[in-house]
Amino acid sequence: MSNKKMRIVCLSFGINVLLCSSVAANNSQICTQCNLPQLDSFLQQYCTKHNNTKSLKLDGSCCINTSSSTKTEQIIGVDLSDCKLSKISGLVNNLHNLKVLLLDKNVDLQIEDTDFNGLSHLEYMSLPETLECPGGNNSWRSDDVTDNTRICKDEINLCQQNNITCPNENSECVLVGPGEMECLCLPGYHGYKCLRKVS
Repeated sequence: MSNKKMRIVCLSFGINVLLCSSVAANNSQICTQCNLPQLDSFLQQYCTKHNNTKSLKLDGSCCINTSSSTKTEQIIGVDLSDCKLSKISGLVNNLHNLKVLLLDKNVDLQIEDTDFNGLSHLEYMSLPETLECPGGNNSWRSDDVTDNTRICKDEINLCQQNNITCPNENSECVLVGPGEMECLCLPGYHGYKCLRKVS
């Protein structure tokens, strides 16, 4: 039996249909959960444009970084547009290197800001126009509506922008998702207020 970490991911389609599957820690099955992106989709354009080192490849509805420096394949873009999703809770949180997330044309989609915790490098997100950018428009350099799609561009690191300092010198402000920050212990420290030094 493989030692890979597994978790259950559920996609909610419409009112009564729920698709659940076990997904390996790299979450590669997300690339085949929905329809393939249309030819010349934003994700395909992004993957092609940023492929200077020839380490990016399209795999189903994902753009994957296969660089040997990362040691594992990393999903940097995923197109879940027009998948008839109503919720995405737990679906993308572990894709920490995600830069592009397409969720437009999911007319029943409901989101919470916490659905995006773990995503702190987003450059482009598309949503149905009725939804707001997660974290509010102060969490993005640009928030526009075009062709019934809300486009959230360039996630802002609020720790840096607002020069946030944590109350203890053994911790630092870390962006954990759009509009979401935490004070985390620096390496070598742990515990209450990061006061305990690792021995």
